[in-house]
Amino acid sequence: MGRQNPALADGAGARIKEILSPRQGGFTLVELVVTMIVVGILAVVALP
Repeated sequence: MGRQNPALADGAGARIKEILSPRQGGFTLVELVVTMIVVGILAVVALP
């Protein structure tokens, strides 16, 4: 069991790094949706 824990930790760390590392070439779909929602809220608050 002592050998499995470091391997699992390394695998999880690699996955977290892949998720957190910014992808080059534009926004991801989630970032685009969140940005559109924030801009929409700001527009609704600012226009009237």
